[in-house]
Amino acid sequence: MRRTFLGWMTAAVLSGFLVAGCGSGGGDASSFHYDPPPGPTPVPQRQVSFNLPAYNAGDQAVLVFTPVSSNEFDQSANTIQINAVNARQGECGHDQPHAKGTFTERCGLNDSILSFDERIGLEKVRERSENLRPREVQPRWDGLPKGTPGELFHPLADDVEVKIEVVKMLDDAQTVHCNVLAEPGIITEADALQLAQIFDSANPFDPTAPGAIGLYDRITGMCGNEWRTNPVGGRDGDERVNLVICSASTMGVEGGVLFGLVRFSDIFGADIDPVSNQGEYLYLNYEVLGVPGGNALQNYSLYGTLAHEFLHVIQVNTKVAQDGTFPHFDPQTPDPINSAYSLSERRTMAEGFAETVATLCGFGVHKALDGSATGGADLLAYDSINLFLGGESLLVPGMTGSITVGSNFWTPFLDSGDPYGIGHLFGLHLVDRYGVAKWGELTSSPHIGLLNLNTILGAAPEDIFHGFNITLHASSLAGTPAQYDLSRLELGSLNHYRPLWSDAAPDFHTLPAAGFVSSSEPTAWIEKVVPAWSTALFQFLGGDGSALNLDVVLPLNSRASLIHESPAGTFSNIQ
Repeated sequence: MRRTFLGWMTAAVLSGFLVAGCGSGGGDASSFHYDPPPGPTPVPQRQVSFNLPAYNAGDQAVLVFTPVSSNEFDQSANTIQINAVNARQGECGHDQPHAKGTFTERCGLNDSILSFDERIGLEKVRERSENLRPREVQPRWDGLPKGTPGELFHPLADDVEVKIEVVKMLDDAQTVHCNVLAEPGIITEADALQLAQIFDSANPFDPTAPGAIGLYDRITGMCGNEWRTNPVGGRDGDERVNLVICSASTMGVEGGVLFGLVRFSDIFGADIDPVSNQGEYLYLNYEVLGVPGGNALQNYSLYGTLAHEFLHVIQVNTKVAQDGTFPHFDPQTPDPINSAYSLSERRTMAEGFAETVATLCGFGVHKALDGSATGGADLLAYDSINLFLGGESLLVPGMTGSITVGSNFWTPFLDSGDPYGIGHLFGLHLVDRYGVAKWGELTSSPHIGLLNLNTILGAAPEDIFHGFNITLHASSLAGTPAQYDLSRLELGSLNHYRPLWSDAAPDFHTLPAAGFVSSSEPTAWIEKVVPAWSTALFQFLGGDGSALNLDVVLPLNSRASLIHESPAGTFSNIQ
């Protein structure tokens, strides 16, 4: 869902990808464990040495450190010790100025899951999976004529008394894959039909087949399907996905409004969660995102949000419901943590991949390289990346830096509180490194988190994250090798965006470059404690032409690499 909230922000740096075994520092063996032994154990350590024979004045070296843990639920901190000879330390990646302000959250399934956890608890659904699957289900909306009224539980309801009135806007003959249900008076039939056509069959912004394929076929072709079998139509029997068009007041939350939402509770029957709408639904704030009577370009962010939220509908199926089998809820296969949240994809990957799929459908940042009147990035996607890179919010003018959790490198990646910028870049990095098809398997797979990365991509999670961490910094440099460059995005060119509610030409801005605050004081010894699965960058400033030597002691399974840069910001080499 997309919402507004208050948060602390901290400026950050740029992000990227890996090649397993990055020289002497990267290490080429994974000892990632999914079932660690119980109880505390001493952390094995190793020493890595880096040497730059000629380290000149104006040069810069950046040590990229990727701390890890035995599994994704273990958040044990990693300690790194660095002995630097003939170098001056700049600022570490986390020592950036802080700012405070209001920011608009992109879209999230997380709050819906946490609400479910708090309301009923997972123990209530610890029953055999066959008891969670509906038997014979009659369609709820399919087959009804347009104009049919009905009611749903409020998208944010915790109480069965809180409902919204909706009307079916289109006949079945007008749609293929969706029913458009709307609060009365929010959207016209013509606008509902345009929305349905872009979802069903004709997305004009599709990058490979503009106007010839809809969001539904593009996304399901890449990422798997919503719950539609076992029984036919999924939980509610409707073979169409239900798109619920809501007012801004309905989607209001404390401190702001939601832009879009998928409710975790909707995959369950009313016996499990009394406020479940029992079906495949997504909710859109048309009053904030839509332009009544507007063309497709004017509704660009509405359709990008639709793509994002539909991926959440798919994620709920592939990760949790799994076509009505609900294997994780079977008492014979208990989940690692007694929380519905632990059964869903890790937040940064869930949200980041939803942003990525919007880009792959022609929204997000896909149009960012097109400076024409028909181009421009989606502001909602652009803003989160811009803030993550330490820039200024375009939604909240004057607010700089990035959101605390997830956009702060020193916060664990997997459960970040505001994952849109970093998660989007991570998804684009995986697309760039492994291809669209392999990236899509991460969503269609029943696995989650680190196990999902390891199983589908065939690489150790610590190597995948380390490559991403290298790319975060190296992509800002000239001459960076392809494996460390987000070439599909070309971040240096992501400098214009499509204003919301406008078909005007894109506005131009310059994204901030990665960087550190320089220090002139010599540093011989650094010791830092860093959370697992975060990004740590240590900068060392130029010398007098003699050798730079770094002796690094780090946990055995962590990764470290050294990037050497010229005074002009050109990539020299990596060890």
